[in-house]
Formats: sequence, structure tokens, C-alpha cells
Amino acid sequence: MTTPSKHPSEFLLQAYVQGRLPLSEAASLDRHFEGCDVCVRKLEAVGSDTYSDLLRQPTTDIQSVPATSQHSELPLELQNHSRYEICEPLGRGGMGMVYRARHRMMHRPVALKLIRSDLLASPEAVERFRREVRAAARLAHPNVVSAYDAEEVGGVHFLVMEYVEGKTLDAIIRKRGPLPLPIACHLARQVALGLDHAHSHDMVHRDIKPQNLILTGKGKVKILDFGLALWQSPSAGVEPTTKEGQALGTLLYSAPEQRRSAGHVDARADQYSLGATLAFLLTGDPPLTNSSWPTSIPKGLQQILTRLLAKSPEDRYQSAKAVAEALAPWCSRKPPTMEAVPRSRKYLFVAAACAAILGVAGGIWMLTRDRTNLPVAPVPLIPKVDRDWSSLLNFDPTRQAVSGEWQMIRGELHVKAKQGSRITIPGTVPAEYDLRVSFTRKTGTQSVGVIVVQNGRQVAFELDAWNQHLGGFQNIAGRTIVDNPTRHDNITLNNNRRYTLLVEVRHDSLRSLWDGREVAHYRTNGQDLSVNPQAWVMPNKSSLGLIAWDCDTTFHSVEIAPR
Repeated sequence: MTTPSKHPSEFLLQAYVQGRLPLSEAASLDRHFEGCDVCVRKLEAVGSDTYSDLLRQPTTDIQSVPATSQHSELPLELQNHSRYEICEPLGRGGMGMVYRARHRMMHRPVALKLIRSDLLASPEAVERFRREVRAAARLAHPNVVSAYDAEEVGGVHFLVMEYVEGKTLDAIIRKRGPLPLPIACHLARQVALGLDHAHSHDMVHRDIKPQNLILTGKGKVKILDFGLALWQSPSAGVEPTTKEGQALGTLLYSAPEQRRSAGHVDARADQYSLGATLAFLLTGDPPLTNSSWPTSIPKGLQQILTRLLAKSPEDRYQSAKAVAEALAPWCSRKPPTMEAVPRSRKYLFVAAACAAILGVAGGIWMLTRDRTNLPVAPVPLIPKVDRDWSSLLNFDPTRQAVSGEWQMIRGELHVKAKQGSRITIPGTVPAEYDLRVSFTRKTGTQSVGVIVVQNGRQVAFELDAWNQHLGGFQNIAGRTIVDNPTRHDNITLNNNRRYTLLVEVRHDSLRSLWDGREVAHYRTNGQDLSVNPQAWVMPNKSSLGLIAWDCDTTFHSVEIAPR
């Protein structure tokens, strides 16, 4: 068969995605796709006839099944099943039906996926369904849809799966637009953890894409459909059904080696698909060949994306677990829900002390901009949700250092031992907020601390201050930490041990907690606050800062949560 002179029909596209075409026809379409962006885009809308595709179908598709005939395709043995009560169809696809059902004894909703009886004559179709059953049965992870049961009754094979309430990431982006960086990375990290579990069971998903990832109401991402999973272990007991040279999955999210031959890929192919998915979450579009990253994505995250999308598997990460670790510093600390995501193609952001902008403390600025008007300097931003932490370690330390030697290594900020080391955290400070800093002092015996801003005035909070084993706020009404009301004795930092400092800034008070215990609570509107002019003075009097005196220190995380 020669390369098609016109665009293939939707039927052929569907058959290609499902892997139902003969090898020669699939290879012909591969050649056509290489020079046809129109058909590559069409593949996104075709779907792969999987559990996730059926869940995505609109309610009109469900309602098109007359109530009187909803169960007409079910054998009597399934209609009267002792364990499952069939409730309603969720959708119809090329492989059969998906029903919402109820476990009679456990009273929990489940999803039943049935294979069409007329397809039982096709060994490939039956083997594909059985492969999905076996793949799903091996997985038990919070980021993977669970499989509960599998059976054959009345000549019908069916799979009982977890019923998932939520929206696919594709649907969320199409409706609400690209996601804020911390949320997109949080979602991608969950997928990486689920994939790591699957890969540890010798399986490659081969179809990771936004349509196969569903976000629950509690902020949990679930990977749907392991029907295209490739068994890598001979002990798995499944004969491969992918023909030599056949490409499965969705082209825009498929690794280059998978496009050439889906039967000869390993777990690193899923990394490529995850990288393409993360790019989609951040920009609204999957990456195309030789595409450049927008300036809104920090260089550190661009490096992660570039490595995930490397053409050669050898240039990607060693494991999905390593991907999750690389994404961790960029993640929001609270599971994002659909309500936390902006609701349009425009950006609705809350500035959280994250950009090199001179501003006035006294509110959370909400920015609404088209993507073409985004600031040149990347700004890690957070949506307006209750108690959502946003990382502030997304800046160039060489530009923000006031004194001392600061550098960013793998998402963590390091400072070498020098007297009076200070660095500005760029951005506009919210009126009320919590600042959380996790750090480890490596050498020395002197101060480690933060500079916060209350009502436009800066104040430094120090731990183990000046080798006196105490903690508190500096310079209150001219009194230093040694003799002002916030002094807390018996604060000792042990080197090479990780600590967490939390400072709660309110209009009328400052409160600090060290590893969860309160060490200072001072009621003030900021009129009596200042920084030590000999040690901690900062060039921008409305910016947050980090400080270290004559000690090697690593700041693992610096996070803010507007009140």
C-alpha cells in the first residue's frame, strides 16, 4: 500500500491508534504523519478506545442509550450477577461498553468494562483485553486506577475497576488554560510516581498523555488504561501482540523510538510521554519538534523538560523515580484540586514574593495576562487557594545575592561560609502570609535566619544567633535579639541536621515556630521593627531574604502561603 495522497479517514485513524491495522498499512500512515501536521493533530481527538476515553464521553452519549435497552446487551448472568449491580452505561466504544455498577456487599461504585461479544472471534482483540486485565491486576498504587476483579460470564469478558470521579487533565487544560508552574509539576510528579510503580512490575504504559490522566476532587492524579502496556518480563506470561514496526500510543506524546517500533521500547519511553504531558500542562500545547520553551518556564525546569524529551533514551533519566525527585523542588506542597485551577485561557495568578519587582506590601496582586504579555523574568506563581504553598527557589542567585557566595544546585540554595551572607528573594510580599524555610547548617556555629516584611518594614529572625544558642527577632525598638521580648534561650543548631523554620506574618503580630514548636510570638504593627544596619541591611526594603553568618548552609526549600 502506498502513502495516502489524501488525509486518512477517522476510521483509519482510530484503527491506527488502537493498533488494529496490518503492519504495511500502519507503516504507510507513519510516513504520511511525518509530513502532515493536520493528521497528527487529528490523532489527539480520535482517542484510543480505552477506559479513559469512555469516561470522557459527554452525557449525551450515555443518554443516547434508551433506558429500556440499557442492559439489553448484557447476558442474563451479568444482569443478575451475585456481586455486581449494573447501574448505568458510562459510554460506548469500539471495544464495547463501560458501565457504572455497584458492589452489592461492599456498597461501593465500580466501573465495569466489557468487550464486545462479536470481537471474541478476534484473537488479537481478546488478547488485548486480557492484557489490560493482567496489567491492571498487578498494580496497586494511589496514582494508578485500581483493578478489583475480572471475569467471563455468558461469553462476555469484563473487568471491574475503580470508579473515578474527576476530570482528565486534557479536559481541564482545554477548558481552563495552562496551569501555574507549581501545580503542573505537582501533577506530573504524581504521574512519575505511578509510572515508577508500574515500571517496577516490568510494564511500560506506552500511552501516557493528558487524556489518560484523571484528577480527582481531592487533588490525586490517577493513571488510566494500561491496555497498551508492554510486558518486559518473560515471567509475565503474556505473548507480545505488537507487530514489528508497529507504533502504538498517541503520536504527539510518543517517544521517537516508540514511533518506529512500539514493540521495542523500555520504561524510558514513558518518560518522554510524561515530558510532553508536562509541557502541555504548562503551555496548553504538546511540544513539537525543535520547539523552544517560553520564558515563563524557568531554566531549571526547562532542563528537566529537555532531558525528558531527549531523542535518545540514554539521555533521559535513569528511572521514573529520578524524575519525581527532579520535579519535587518545583511542586506545590498541597494537592491541587480542579477548583484551584484558573478557569480560562488567560492567567489568573497571585504574586507570592517571587519576581524581581519593586512593590508595595499590602495585598496579593492578581495578574491577568495573555501568554504574549508574560514578564520576561520567570515568576513562580500560585493560584488563590487556601493554604497552598509555593516554592520561592526559582531565581538566579548570582543576580539576587547581596553578599556572600550563593549558588543553586538541583533546586536547593547553597551559601559558603562568609560573614554577613545575604540574598534577596525577589518579589512583592503579600499583606499577610506564612514563610516556611527548611535548611541544614553544614559548618560553623553562627546565625542562620530569614528576613521577613511586615507592613512595609523588614525584620530578621535568627536561630542560634551570634553563637549564643538562642532564637528571636532582631532589632525591636533598638533592642537586639539578646535583650528584646522575642528572645528564646536554649536554641541550638546541630550541624548536618535538617530544620524547618516557620514565620507567620500578620498585620498586628509576628510568630515563629522551629520544627513545629513556638519560639517567639510578638504583637506589633511593625512600627518598632528594623534590621541590624551593621549586619543585615538589604537594598530592597520590601523584599524577603535569607541570611547566614560565617557558616556553610543549604536551604532545601523556601515556601510562602498567603493568608
